[in-house]
Amino acid sequence: MLGGDVTFSSDSFVAVKTDRVWLAAVHVDGYQRSSWPAGHLPKQMHLDLAVDDLGQAEAEAVRLGATRAQEQPAPDRWRVLLDPGRPPVLPVDPNPRVNSHAETVP
Repeated sequence: MLGGDVTFSSDSFVAVKTDRVWLAAVHVDGYQRSSWPAGHLPKQMHLDLAVDDLGQAEAEAVRLGATRAQEQPAPDRWRVLLDPGRPPVLPVDPNPRVNSHAETVP
């Protein structure tokens, strides 16, 4: 979905290099998925991805294994997608007039 290459991978670490950024993820023993938007386990982080077409990005993420979260605070501006065992991923409209959502997403 990011168009990058996995440059390193092990049982506990993966690094992905894209044209513009490096992303890395580390395995955390005992990790428990957030119960966002409600529950005892708060959201730990999420990843915003700027996309040209929200519907197309959502379809691609679902094809790759994500599920659409039941809670969708602003589906015309971003979509909350969940990947089992990982934090939420939010494809967002990159238009600056709608990209500021920190105050509305818990």
